[in-house]
Amino acid sequence: MLFAPIFCSMVKVENVSKDYARGNVQALRDVTFDVEEGEFVTIVGQSGAGKSTLVRLLIAEERPDKGHIIVNNWDVGLIKPRHIPIFRRQIGVVFQDFKLLEKKTTYENVAFAMEVCGRPRREIKEQVPKILDIVNLSKRADQFPHQLSGGEKQRVAIARALIHKPKLLVADEPTGNLDSLNAWEIVQLLLKINELGTTVLMVSHNREIVNAVKRRVVTLDEGELVRNQNMGKYIL
Repeated sequence: MLFAPIFCSMVKVENVSKDYARGNVQALRDVTFDVEEGEFVTIVGQSGAGKSTLVRLLIAEERPDKGHIIVNNWDVGLIKPRHIPIFRRQIGVVFQDFKLLEKKTTYENVAFAMEVCGRPRREIKEQVPKILDIVNLSKRADQFPHQLSGGEKQRVAIARALIHKPKLLVADEPTGNLDSLNAWEIVQLLLKINELGTTVLMVSHNREIVNAVKRRVVTLDEGELVRNQNMGKYIL
């Protein structure tokens, strides 16, 4: 199933369970929550709570053993392998470790995401500068990753994630490798992106940032959803 108009949420996680080690390790147990279009939601929990598993399910790296995950009207458990690249171009993903190409400049790292999809050169030249301007990296376009600060590297990663104009941005511990100042700048950028209309789902273990953002917080503990708060706080 590629399209299911009966679902109106941007993300719908319904009674999802995921097991590893032939069922001996249950990473997620009967997790249910929705993310509406335009929301900014933070997923929190201690190490082993199931946050990373949830991210892998959301981006179709894995499939749930039970339940359903609907992302932008795609049922992740039913996506055919040949359709996964199409699905992933409709969401943006940002990781803790940046995943930049070290031999490419800022501009080239962002442009590469369009090149691999076969976008025309003229469109690339038009769109990449616009995205770099959004993340305040226009003056760093010709710099290589080793010439950038940690915060700048993460902004390149965010720019790359935005290049296909996704409706959903999944940020998996985007501030995990940054100092407090750079971390807060990245979160402010994510809030700006959210204000421009993109739904943001951020996984974080940073208590101060989660509490300062004052947006919805979903808390996982040992694979279970234990708290779902509007204007929530980091409570474990």
